Amino acid sequence: MDTDTLSPGNESGSWANACSIETSDGPEVVMVPVAFGLIFLLGMAGNALVIVVLGRTKAKRARSTTNIFILNLSVADLSFLLLCVPFQATIYSLPEWIFGALLCKLVHYSFTVTMLVSIFTLVTMSVDRYIAVVHSKRPPCNRNRRNASVAVAGTWTLSLLTALPVARHQTLVSGYHRAPNCSFCWEVWEEDTLKQVYKVTIVIIGYLLPLLLICCCYAKVLFHLHKKVRNMSKKSKRSKKKVIKEEMINQTVGRLCYRNKVILAPMVRVGTLPMRLLALDYGADIVYCEELIDLKMIQCKRVVNEVLDTIDYVASDERVIFRTCEREKNHVVFQMGTADAERALTVAQLVENDVAGIDVNMGCPKEYSTKGGMGVALLSNPDKIEAILSTLVKGISKPVTCKIRILPSLEDTIQLVKRIERTGVAAVAVHGRRKEERPQHPVHCDVIKAISEAVSIPVIANGGSQEIIKEHASIEEFRQVTNTSSVMVARAAMWNPSIFRKEGLLPAEKVLKEYLTYAIRYDSHYSNTKYCLCQMLREKLESAQGKKLHAAQSNEEICEAFEMNEYYKEVTACLEIKRDMLNAKCQEKLEQQPGDNGSPDVIKMAIRFNKRDYPPQITPKMTLLEWCRKQKLPQPVYITVQRPSDRLFNSVVTVADRNYSSSCWDKTKKVVEQSTAIVCLQSLGLPDGRLCEGEKHKRKRDEVIAHDTETTSSASLDTNKKKSLSLMKI
Repeated sequence: MDTDTLSPGNESGSWANACSIETSDGPEVVMVPVAFGLIFLLGMAGNALVIVVLGRTKAKRARSTTNIFILNLSVADLSFLLLCVPFQATIYSLPEWIFGALLCKLVHYSFTVTMLVSIFTLVTMSVDRYIAVVHSKRPPCNRNRRNASVAVAGTWTLSLLTALPVARHQTLVSGYHRAPNCSFCWEVWEEDTLKQVYKVTIVIIGYLLPLLLICCCYAKVLFHLHKKVRNMSKKSKRSKKKVIKEEMINQTVGRLCYRNKVILAPMVRVGTLPMRLLALDYGADIVYCEELIDLKMIQCKRVVNEVLDTIDYVASDERVIFRTCEREKNHVVFQMGTADAERALTVAQLVENDVAGIDVNMGCPKEYSTKGGMGVALLSNPDKIEAILSTLVKGISKPVTCKIRILPSLEDTIQLVKRIERTGVAAVAVHGRRKEERPQHPVHCDVIKAISEAVSIPVIANGGSQEIIKEHASIEEFRQVTNTSSVMVARAAMWNPSIFRKEGLLPAEKVLKEYLTYAIRYDSHYSNTKYCLCQMLREKLESAQGKKLHAAQSNEEICEAFEMNEYYKEVTACLEIKRDMLNAKCQEKLEQQPGDNGSPDVIKMAIRFNKRDYPPQITPKMTLLEWCRKQKLPQPVYITVQRPSDRLFNSVVTVADRNYSSSCWDKTKKVVEQSTAIVCLQSLGLPDGRLCEGEKHKRKRDEVIAHDTETTSSASLDTNKKKSLSLMKI
């Protein structure tokens, strides 16, 4: 120890008294505690506000990597304020350290730990921003809650270990004649050399290296963003700075940015999950799903498919309407066909947590879209366009866009796009053809360019596949010709998705097999798989392989045409094993419903509910509930589960501490719960309300009579209408 620097000696009591007297006077006795008090109050209020805001954020957003790091930073700051600031303030206002040797060590140890945690967290956030911006095309698997939590745990562990020498050598010192306080905390080291080594180490790992790493990360981010916009022709420096700022904000808050992107266009039967994932693999920044009609989506239920590790939106007839997965969550845009603002909002709120953005189709000229007032039919109704987009922008947190075609006149088109811009949309995609024009007609690049120069939001150019886009380099050529922010590729990507590869197109054979790999992995319907493969084969459809594909009636037969039989068998076997395991777990959960003593006790019968066997007003569930009330028993409790393999339901009802279930599975919850109620009633020897044969025939006859009456009435009305029309003509 350096005795000249600090040497606690056997000073006289008179010196201690003098010390006490000296430190009791002076303005710092008041000013320092006040200053520390303000720091404490402001710090506590600010960090508490951060935690409250994060707590009120939607669950999925609150668990984002950025928010996890912000929360960790707030916790470190609060720890510093609570464990360090009040004690440090007493050094200037009290003549001695009054909290004892243990708190002396704890306070200074906490001071060092919280300082290092804050520094390391800032470094981690910088690396996270670097990954999010510079490597945004890569799979988002590295930026997830688990890895963020591991990083947070790592910062605390490293900080706690690094600060251990402070706790080890912090000592309560008293009676030092050069000190203003009678007793104080000080680091006392046996060897001064070790102390200097530790101090230098702290400076390096706690200041120099973090500063260097933070500077490198943000330099890379700025360079990457500048590189993206340096090719923007005829844009002022102010516009470039605005674009950089906008993209940095979007990346920071996790919103999808539509500037300088290469995008897979929405295509019916093509834009399903396998094609979207393949496009992302090849370098697409954003992928759109095929247009999905709002009326169809409203009827869907969200299902977590544990076999495929996907999120499925399943219709009432058990068809999967939309399927997505974690891999594309930050890149997929859900495009809907709609003609009603409220329906559009309902669908958007249904899917917004599983997608990166919402798009409204206003450019499809096909009859199935226009006959309901959707697609290109919306272009003739600007008021409805404004209502739909404004409702979506206000009602959801994800960015909203739309895709349009150009109108007959340039002035009308620009006026419409400006009106769309005022709704608050994040971008607008423009197909450079009129509603009556088809791919054989030239794309109007000049109109797209005029639109781009007339508005400030990103404009996405679309329609260049036939004339301009033939390889990756020509995507940039199309962007420059139209002077737009981004480019959307449709048919060129359908023919060969490797159009997104900067390194160049891949052979069709390789692309076909990679697409088929995803199609089998994610259980794509064979008709969609077949359609996409036919579009990729194009002129080779007449080859032997093309004829095999054309004749195929299942994914297995398609795999045979491409000599991928072994892969098909391997994947289907793995999926079957996973499905069986999940079914077994589901069945175990159903059968292990606790009885009186916690053991399985389920009375089962093979009974299926048929509504024709019961009066419409009185169902088995109602009969069972009424009986329980009369017996003064708790009302029946139904526990219904769904089997992942086929999405069928089964139910267990608990009545008087006994469990009852039907061994029959059904596709609706209502039917299985009614079946379960019948099992319970029959087991208890109670009537279940079933109609007798005579009553069944009477009900059937009444239904027929009612139907015939309705038909006759309709026919009479039609006849009267025809007569009225004839009289009007006369």
